[in-house]
Amino acid sequence: VVGAGVAGLMAAHTLARRGFKVKVFEKEDVPGGQVNIASSCNLKDKLHWSVEDLMTMVQTQGVEVNFGKTITAADIREMKPYAVFVATGGVPIRPGSIPGTDRENVLVAPEVIMGEKVPENQNVIVVGSGMTGLETTEKLNEAGNTVTVIEMAKEIAPGTWFQLLDDEMERIRPYGTKFLTNTKLVSINDGTVTVANAKTGAEEKLPADTVVLSMGVRPVNGLFAALREEMENVFAVGDACASGRIADATKSAYQAVMALPAPAAVKAR
Repeated sequence: VVGAGVAGLMAAHTLARRGFKVKVFEKEDVPGGQVNIASSCNLKDKLHWSVEDLMTMVQTQGVEVNFGKTITAADIREMKPYAVFVATGGVPIRPGSIPGTDRENVLVAPEVIMGEKVPENQNVIVVGSGMTGLETTEKLNEAGNTVTVIEMAKEIAPGTWFQLLDDEMERIRPYGTKFLTNTKLVSINDGTVTVANAKTGAEEKLPADTVVLSMGVRPVNGLFAALREEMENVFAVGDACASGRIADATKSAYQAVMALPAPAAVKAR
């Protein structure tokens, strides 16, 4: 199993329950993956219980978990495993189709949430109003920034459970954050961004010292692509397959493990 986020740990746990000898390889020094980011937000630390729960189970089951280990396709070929579960997660989207997303003043939401890069006392544009975008906005507000959130949909945080949205907005409103719905990002320029009305196409420029992208996650599945053509039992799970919530990640891992055929030697017993 490559990756010790919740998908990788669920895969390892379920494999162990099925009687397989399991090894997990995680490039970071701690488990958790995307959950480590989510649980860093205000009042969401208990999300990390999902990681602690799964880690306890795999350790109890005798699963070998290797941290600080980046594993390659060549390493896996050499080990000759019966099956490989790729749970390498995802990375924030920086759409190359939008001019300026590669500028130095353009950040992605996890950099702000984890405290790696937090501007102070600036005009900041946040692109995307999902829960990640709103939680990023909260941290930017606390750092004294003037924040404008742009959202292509007609409403803020589309699809978000209303209680979560209400709770987050109660902490954002006092800062006077501006929300622009039906608005899409066209380009990032020197000191401004160009946005367009999603219905009419009318464009305008907004002041922007820093831009923070919260536009979702794309799968990191190069390892899966490298192995799937030459090995029979290779599965991508969690965000390495499709971006989703914790429940989506663990469900995809469980289903993939349960779809794994038993080895011929086991079938013959």
